Amino acid sequence: MSQENALTFIHTVQQNSGLQAKLRPLAVDDLTGLLKVAAEAGFDFNAEDYVVAMQAQSIASASDLSDNDLDVIAGGGIASATGGAAASISLHNVGILVTITCNPSGGGPKY
Repeated sequence: MSQENALTFIHTVQQNSGLQAKLRPLAVDDLTGLLKVAAEAGFDFNAEDYVVAMQAQSIASASDLSDNDLDVIAGGGIASATGGAAASISLHNVGILVTITCNPSGGGPKY
């Protein structure tokens, strides 16, 4: 449920210039500040819920891969794809950014 609250908050921020204005002055990695703004707006979730919701948002956005992206993925070669290889997740022009990078040598994603 909290992840749903985080996702609802993300969508609300995208449409609400007042919330955007409150988030804009925060540092890029200030999840504490983001959670405070969210709580003041009536949203209840924690930092982990927010990161998971942002990952889900990124996956949904990355599902629209270009033909080039699909060629890179299918070919298994090293090239630059616009989605999948590395994804930056951000609230549009709000200043909160979570970056996820795949580690080709193994070890899973790095946050």
